[in-house]
Amino acid sequence: RSLPWTPKTTCCVIVVLKVSAMTKWPEASKPFERVHLDFFHFGGKTFLIVVDAYSKWIDVRLMSRTDSDSLINALNSVFRIFGKSDLIVSDNGPPFNSQAFVDYARQMKIELKKSPAYSPESNGLAERGVQTAKSGLKKLMADPKHGSCKIPELVEVFLFSYRNSYCQALGCSPASKIFSFVPKTDLDSNLKPKQEKVKKRVRFDLRVTEKVIDKRESVNEKPRVRKNDDYAVGDLVWYRCEYKTMRSWLEAVIVGVNSKNTYYIDVSGNTKLASRNQLKRRVVEKNDYIYPKVEPNVIVTPKKRYKRRREKSSPLKTPERPAKLRRSKRVRRRPERYEVFRFHKM
Repeated sequence: RSLPWTPKTTCCVIVVLKVSAMTKWPEASKPFERVHLDFFHFGGKTFLIVVDAYSKWIDVRLMSRTDSDSLINALNSVFRIFGKSDLIVSDNGPPFNSQAFVDYARQMKIELKKSPAYSPESNGLAERGVQTAKSGLKKLMADPKHGSCKIPELVEVFLFSYRNSYCQALGCSPASKIFSFVPKTDLDSNLKPKQEKVKKRVRFDLRVTEKVIDKRESVNEKPRVRKNDDYAVGDLVWYRCEYKTMRSWLEAVIVGVNSKNTYYIDVSGNTKLASRNQLKRRVVEKNDYIYPKVEPNVIVTPKKRYKRRREKSSPLKTPERPAKLRRSKRVRRRPERYEVFRFHKM
């Protein structure tokens, strides 16, 4: 404890790297009040998944195309069974952003909400439904009993099994939650329960469901979102920008409030829709550390230095010096050969 700790201090690095606070969608009060949509691929085919927020009911439709007309036809087939929805939550895919789909929702009096870019947790119910569907289909493909079935047949088997399976979050199965009765399954046919036991089972499921709901309402959970995370117009924030595998934090300003969890921000003159968990409060002080900006590499070329030209002046005449000789100054003479052996005449 030799180091001091000072609360209410701001540091941009700590603020940026802090885990984002998550918020829940409000509880739905009736079946198909709010549905979450998404596309996914499995086995070379494209599917549309529809997840009900009230009962966790999953509906999967095989899509030959992913245009707006095919999307509208698939939703109409779902709404003919369960009725129209009040709110549709989706991502920013081309079919959901098309003008035809927007006009369809306006005609049906359905509110549309789009999750911000690079924020899949905003549409987490659909993302979780995709994981559950893919996991169930992989298990069915590995089962020798269903090994010869085609993918559309496996989808029907998975949906029947999932809808009649117990869900811990609900306290019952999605089918009994949405229909208020327990559908008959293969397990019921093999066990052949009596009618009285079936009635008791329905009552038990309903009682468990009521207890789960009462427990949620009675337990005072701490709010996950802090009060200081509510942004207003003009607040300075950090915006988490993700591109492929790169992530960076950019300076931004709140320019509008779209909903409780989404805001319009201004990033370098561009207006974007951002989720709450993509934003961090930015406080700039005199002695505060400023998060460095990532700038492109700039190649600096050295400037050429030009020498000043001296004015031409008449050269001074200097006396010429004689060139120095570098050879030896000794006297040269021819060698005397055989001088010792010279013979004289007698």
